[in-house]
Amino acid sequence: MTRRQADLALLVATALWGTSFVAVKSALADATPFAFLTVRFGIAALALAPGTRFRPRPAGRELWGGTLLGALVAVGFVAQTAGLVITTPSRSAFIVAVSSVLAPVIALALLGERPRWLTAAALALATLGIYGGIC
Repeated sequence: MTRRQADLALLVATALWGTSFVAVKSALADATPFAFLTVRFGIAALALAPGTRFRPRPAGRELWGGTLLGALVAVGFVAQTAGLVITTPSRSAFIVAVSSVLAPVIALALLGERPRWLTAAALALATLGIYGGIC
């Protein structure tokens, strides 16, 4: 993949991500958040299952960690989708974008893990990008 193709792929992915908030908000006019998520992830599971290897089966810490992370992602999707019932797609997208940028800040506050200079620079650049996107 060339650099130009990679940039185009990122642009398309960003456009799809951004428009998904409007699509979900529109779908929520006809379904509850739980019903919508059940259909959404049911279709995704059916589409992805044929290409998924189920061997070796996860066990022990791997299974527990996967279950925990899956539950956290599920809570995030439920909260985000339920939030779209009462707010605009642009506000929801802004909250999701800001939460991603805050990950190194939360790591510092909770774990005492200082970000490297490159991470701090990326954090500053992302913050400017989000600010520029809403202004």
